[in-house]
Amino acid sequence: MSRIRKEVLRTGPVHERRHPLDNGSVQITTFVPLLIRKRGNRKVVVPPAGVTDPIVTAPAPALPVLPFTDTTLVKALALALHWQTQLDAGDVADSAEIARREKMDRTRVSEILRLTLLAPDIAQRILEGRQPKTLTLEILVRAKLPLAWEAQREMVNAVG
Repeated sequence: MSRIRKEVLRTGPVHERRHPLDNGSVQITTFVPLLIRKRGNRKVVVPPAGVTDPIVTAPAPALPVLPFTDTTLVKALALALHWQTQLDAGDVADSAEIARREKMDRTRVSEILRLTLLAPDIAQRILEGRQPKTLTLEILVRAKLPLAWEAQREMVNAVG
């Protein structure tokens, strides 16, 4: 097996190689000789003679914002809606009974139940993973959740 040796070109002019492709187009490879020197604790690029700016930055492609599903937050929201349904149906008397049944602290059950007061669009965003990445369950349960949906939207937007 042969090995191709790759080297940093330390001297010489900038040059290109053109490689014809099967589909008729051409791939261009540009070689720029560079030196990397240590300056204190940093490494710096030393350009070849005649090159004033060796670093070429291309604009970053616009990446789509992918949904981020916070499973803890989604589970808590589902649990809150489930408990609220049980309360409305009369299956359980109050949050203390839920806490006993679930072997949880009553305060925690109340905190999670408050998620049922979220504006529908905020709850939908959480379920779809479109909430701000910094919005967590602890932020929602520890913050004094306003009853007005518009104030909730402002709070969620301020977190993100």
